[in-house]
Amino acid sequence: DGTVTPSDGCTFRFRLADSTVSGTVIDDEGAAIQWASISYRDSDGSSQWGSTNATGDYLLYVPGGPGVTGTVIASSWQHGGNLPAATGVDVTNFPVAANSTITGINFQYDPSAYGTISGQVIADDDGIQWAGIWAEEVDRETGRQTGNYGNWTSTDSSGNYTLNLTKNTSSTCYDV
Repeated sequence: DGTVTPSDGCTFRFRLADSTVSGTVIDDEGAAIQWASISYRDSDGSSQWGSTNATGDYLLYVPGGPGVTGTVIASSWQHGGNLPAATGVDVTNFPVAANSTITGINFQYDPSAYGTISGQVIADDDGIQWAGIWAEEVDRETGRQTGNYGNWTSTDSSGNYTLNLTKNTSSTCYDV
């Protein structure tokens, strides 16, 4: 039944990955984005991760079932974090029936969907090189992370950085 009980008393339950979700990730000129990070989460709490290949394609094996819905997020740090869905594609809460093959969950980079945050990291009036900078989208009211991972970069020799980020909404902001 997929249940494993280790000696310390914890119980793990596994669900059979009987379905597939696939798509393509491309840039604004239609070229493949290799190594884009793909994450999947369903309404039952299962998650799966993968990445795109040299032609921008990905394939995830996921568990399906009655009433199960799935959401896919694609991100590429080179392009500013989370990538928008391709025109006309719904990447959130789509049905994932048992033993199903879901295709066409595609993403396309759109430069107009991004903005920048810039700054400088200094100590004793000197810029700090190679400092890691991370931005994460949070809910403006609660301060909780939205699950939309921002982006990361590191500072240059003068301590300067610029992050390319998906434009937030009126209800969200970024923690840097």
